[in-house]
Amino acid sequence: MPREAMVRRIGRTETWTARRIEATSPVASLVLPFVRQTASIVSDITPATASQLSETCLSLVTAALVEHKGGEADRGSAARTALIFRAKALIDSLLHDHTLNTEKVASLVGISPRYLQDLFHAEQSTVSEWIWMRRLERSRRYLADRLHAGESIAQIALSCGFADFGHFSRRYREAFGVSPREDRAALRIGRLASGE
Repeated sequence: MPREAMVRRIGRTETWTARRIEATSPVASLVLPFVRQTASIVSDITPATASQLSETCLSLVTAALVEHKGGEADRGSAARTALIFRAKALIDSLLHDHTLNTEKVASLVGISPRYLQDLFHAEQSTVSEWIWMRRLERSRRYLADRLHAGESIAQIALSCGFADFGHFSRRYREAFGVSPREDRAALRIGRLASGE
C-alpha cells in the first residue's frame, strides 16, 4: 500500500513499522480474507472497481492497525486517535457541503477548532488540506465510475463540494497533473481498451 495513502489516514508511519497483527484477532479475521480475495481478482476487474476496493482495503488495514495499537497505547493517545478518525469520517460524509470548514467539523466532533487543528498537525496536515484532498480523491473516483458517466464534470465537482468550477479545475490539475476533462477521457479510453 502506498506510504502516502497510509500517512493520510494514520499520520506518521514510523510508530506502526514491523507490527505483527494476529490473523485470529477480530478485525484481522475480516481484513486478511478480504485483502487476499481482492488481490486474486484485481486483474479481472475494472480500474474504477479496483480503485474502490483499494480504498476499502486501506480502511480495513488502518482499522486493524489502530485496534492493535489501541491495545498498547495510553488512554490519551487512544482518545486522540478516536477523535481524528471521527473527524475524518464526518468530513467524508459531508464533502458535498461547500461550506465545510474547520469550525463546522470541530463543532460536530465536540472539540475546539484549535484542538482539531492540533490533531491534524500531528499528522503533518491541516483540516482544510484534508477536506480538499478528500474532495479531489472523490471527484476522481466519480469521474472514473461508470455510475456517474451521465453526469457532467461540473455536476460531479458540485456533488464533491466545489462551488466554483474554475477553482475545481485548477486544484484538480495541481493534484493529478491533468485537467478533469483529460483525466475522464483517459479513463474512458482505458475502459474501452479493457473491453467494458
